[in-house]
Amino acid sequence: LDSAAGQAQAKTHVEGVPLTPSEMAKDVQGLVELVGGQTAGLFRSGRGETVSPAAMPSVSTMKPLILYSYEGNQFCRLVREVFTELDIVYELRSVGKLSPRRSELAARRDDQSTQCPYLVDPNLGIEMGESKDIIQHLYTNYAKYTPPSEILQWASDVLVPYFRNFFAAVSPIQAGAGLESHAEFQQDIAQATASIERTIQSHPLVIYTYDLSPFCTEAKTILQEQLEKMSLTDEAEIHEVSLGYEWVPGLIAEGGAQKRQALFEMTGQTSLPHVFVHGQSVGGLFGDDGLIACIQDGTFANMLKSGRPMQSYDELLTDAQKQKELLDTIKTAVNQGGGGGASNTTNPMQLELF
Repeated sequence: LDSAAGQAQAKTHVEGVPLTPSEMAKDVQGLVELVGGQTAGLFRSGRGETVSPAAMPSVSTMKPLILYSYEGNQFCRLVREVFTELDIVYELRSVGKLSPRRSELAARRDDQSTQCPYLVDPNLGIEMGESKDIIQHLYTNYAKYTPPSEILQWASDVLVPYFRNFFAAVSPIQAGAGLESHAEFQQDIAQATASIERTIQSHPLVIYTYDLSPFCTEAKTILQEQLEKMSLTDEAEIHEVSLGYEWVPGLIAEGGAQKRQALFEMTGQTSLPHVFVHGQSVGGLFGDDGLIACIQDGTFANMLKSGRPMQSYDELLTDAQKQKELLDTIKTAVNQGGGGGASNTTNPMQLELF
């Protein structure tokens, strides 16, 4: 900014002519574009340099996508970075000043403008002109999943391991260990465990979350995206169980600390999110066996599609009651059949049930 202001002052001093409002507006616009580009680069440092694990295998029959772009525009840059991350074959058509591509782009757009970026997808017959929509389109149709923030990945790899033992030590204390008798504590955890078991056995897809956790927000977004990709939004709804705003005292919900400790005893994990598919723990967002890893190797899709049909807790109770009544009927039939003077003829239906 100082450099640009100095150049403007030098121009005024040398030429002896003050800048006109239009010239000043151009200078301001240039500064905004410069700052915007640098800011975008700062927050996405390293993005677009390598192919992401989210990239899908290339398909030989796929036609190259067409991207109209300005070289120095930060929004165009974001889109180009996603193309690189997903290893998508595309044709770049620069629409700089005096480029003949400008009239070509204007003819394509409904508003006849030359605003960029602008995407033409011949494979799906779609054209669009907002960077946010283009990026979402690429991740939805040309990626296994939308990669979560690299800042979260860094925090998970670098910071979380240092706090893992701390969380493990704090979890039982928050749940009431030492504040009540051991028997009462164990009873509370047993009740929390039973609640978790009921939930994960009666819903195909369950996620335990904190409301303020960015890790949980990313995980929910990815889960919804996966259901849409597999066309399972009607069959497998995401069942979210919030344990409060966060794990710290005052923000965790009533009973949340007990469920957190129960999850720890069940799976060895205290952090959230925690995803379950058909009653089986998938874990958190990252990690060697977490949600991202399961999506990358296809495990998540296989678990979700091959899982048995789920029942509600009421249905589970009803089935259990029916089984108990059936066993009672069998016992009664056997006793009556072996009693003195009683007929030894066995009812065909009883025999089939037995």
